[in-house]
Amino acid sequence: MTMDCQSCGHESPATNRFCEECGAMLVRRCGSCGVDVPPTAKFCGACGASLVADPASVPSCVEGRRADGLEARKVVTVVFADLIGSTALHERLDAESVRSLMSRYYGALHAAVEAHGGTVVKLLGDGVMAAFGLPRVAEDDAMRAVRAALAMQQAFRALAREQSGIGLRVAVNTGEVVVDAATDDVVGDPINVAARLQDAAQDGDVVIGEATRRLVGALVTLAPLGRVALRGRAETVAAYRVVSLERPAGASAVAFVGREEELGRLGAVYDAARAAPAARLAVVLGSPGVGKSRLLDEFARRLDGATVLVAHCEAAGGATFAPLAKALRAVLGVGAGSGGYDLRRAIDAAVPGGEADRSRIATGIGALLAGTPAAPEETFFVVRRLLAGLGAAQPVVLVLDDLQWAEPLLLDLLEHLVQWSTGVPLLLLAAARPDLREARSALVAPGKLATDVVMLGGLDAVAATRLAANVIGADALPAAVAGRVLATSEGNPLFLGELVRMLVDDGALKREGDRWTAGVDLAALEMPPTIHALLAARIERLRAEDRLVLERAAIVGRQFSRAAVAHLLPREAQGDLDARVEALRRSELIEPDATWFLGEPALRFHHGLIRDAAYRRVLKGTRAELHERVADWLESRVEGAVEHDETIGWHLEQAHRHLAELGPLDERGRTLGDRAARYLAAAGRRALGRDDLSPAASLLGRALDRLDKTDPARADLALDWCEALLESGDVGTGARAIAELARFTPDSTRLRAWHTCFAGQLAVLTDPQTLRATADAVAAAADELGAAGDAAGEAKGHLIHA
Repeated sequence: MTMDCQSCGHESPATNRFCEECGAMLVRRCGSCGVDVPPTAKFCGACGASLVADPASVPSCVEGRRADGLEARKVVTVVFADLIGSTALHERLDAESVRSLMSRYYGALHAAVEAHGGTVVKLLGDGVMAAFGLPRVAEDDAMRAVRAALAMQQAFRALAREQSGIGLRVAVNTGEVVVDAATDDVVGDPINVAARLQDAAQDGDVVIGEATRRLVGALVTLAPLGRVALRGRAETVAAYRVVSLERPAGASAVAFVGREEELGRLGAVYDAARAAPAARLAVVLGSPGVGKSRLLDEFARRLDGATVLVAHCEAAGGATFAPLAKALRAVLGVGAGSGGYDLRRAIDAAVPGGEADRSRIATGIGALLAGTPAAPEETFFVVRRLLAGLGAAQPVVLVLDDLQWAEPLLLDLLEHLVQWSTGVPLLLLAAARPDLREARSALVAPGKLATDVVMLGGLDAVAATRLAANVIGADALPAAVAGRVLATSEGNPLFLGELVRMLVDDGALKREGDRWTAGVDLAALEMPPTIHALLAARIERLRAEDRLVLERAAIVGRQFSRAAVAHLLPREAQGDLDARVEALRRSELIEPDATWFLGEPALRFHHGLIRDAAYRRVLKGTRAELHERVADWLESRVEGAVEHDETIGWHLEQAHRHLAELGPLDERGRTLGDRAARYLAAAGRRALGRDDLSPAASLLGRALDRLDKTDPARADLALDWCEALLESGDVGTGARAIAELARFTPDSTRLRAWHTCFAGQLAVLTDPQTLRATADAVAAAADELGAAGDAAGEAKGHLIHA
């Protein structure tokens, strides 16, 4: 079969995604299911989804994308590869020879990308642009992109041997972009940086940017290139050359802390399997990063006198029994290139019994290892008999990590082993995310197939503090750092470790001699890219309708209600909202909260960083629209109850901020700013009235930020802001507030007098000696305010003067 290119009319094989003649895209992807479809198709042949949406019939903000529902914000990793010496190649060779070579060049690079799960997005002259994270984000996108880049170089070397004078340079960069799911088009600065990094690379090199380094730096060996100047960019960027796929020297695991109770429970199941020889299943369930794999590793490490097999299930899937096959190869000592004789000898050594039995086991295990397993019943039998043979010598522990990724038939095998392995001391130890409840609920019901199900939560404060310090080899962290990291990570060991490492990388946590100190304000602590990759991939794997509910809940905030989310959903998505909420709860993405939300039982995100990851998917324009809708909805529900002013103001503030980031504000945008300022100022002034000074200063400062610089309402806001800041002793920001107030003093005697008083108060706080020079001015200002009937101002001036 062939396909005609819509750009040039050239006939290409139907298996091609790009035209062989002009490089134009021959296929695009369905935004619903990700299947390749012809560019002229109106409906997806795989799922039936419309590929030509009628803007009038589609809600204005479906799935956090543009009106046709096909755009989203994602963090993707982009790979640029460029051929060196192509101009001279055209001079030396006949056109047909060049065409043949270039066809093999594109094919080799294309194969390297797709072998690692990437997508070739564009052919750019002699270059190739690929992306990892399309159509679906995965938590290891950056690592797979680096592997693909190295594979590109390896594949290219074969071409370079047959044709001298050509070379290849490859660059990899990661960042947040806007993605069109229908065409795989990506837009964003990370793409420009990747293209420019490629220009800076040498022949044979793979160069990566800083964001990619943060994701893969602990997994590969890199050589820093320093900061490099990129064509067309004012600022230099950090760049690194990939040396090898080996972990960097000196990398070590952090201490294992705080899980002794869980280790004891797993040990009890192991002891039960030994005391009354039979298969026992223990399952560890928990959210990503909570330490399931580390718990299993530590348990296996402490075992003495047991045969341990470790199988890792992969998110990318693959052959059903591949995880088990790898574990069996390791325990039998049979390499991938070993023949049948080596396998038979290993089976004979491991399995007691007769010749016929051993021969049957060897045949079945050999087929499994070769990737061509026998019928399920036969495969189950030979695996069970092999484990029984191993168990005749000593107890056997089969560890199955990330079981939520296992294929159904592998789960069937696990159930078979639990039910039919008798007379053998066999512990089946599995770790999984909560998704396993949906995939195979029978495996996570305590007292049925599973002897015990350990629900793994975050570390307690003591253990988390120890772990945080251990990450950098310190006895303790600065109190401010420890408190902020613990609050953000909520005891999740992976999150905690990545947060600490990010602070060190960013210079926010510095070593000074034997002590660690906080170098900057930690209030704006961001999510480390490693954590975002993990959570973004988890969210992307959700069903589209579940993901939509999660994104809308993220707009409302860490806490939300069913009614609030329903208000943000298109009408057709509201009917099964309860089912969607329950699915998210079972996946441990959200959970019931103990509080109420406007008279309705509240829900909350299982972790604050899950909310942040879901929120980041939504386009800024859509965020602005949805925040405005939440504010309007709250206004209509609370009927002027002032305790909700701060929440309403926050939503209006976010709407105004996102619109301002997208370009000049129109009348609607300016109105949003005015509304936000009004609510935030009201909340701030009430806080000031009850001497809750720090929140008051924050709210009043945020209110000022929402107003245009020429807005006359800024004058009284600046006055109250000065009062809150100086009364709280914040002299740094207080000086800025006084400068803001000074802008309005030429036209107001009253504000001029207040400004004099605040300047005097700042002097008292910073250098009392200088107050003598301004004492008379402060006293005069107090008298002036008294004469004007401003009792608060008069009292302020006299207090400072005293």
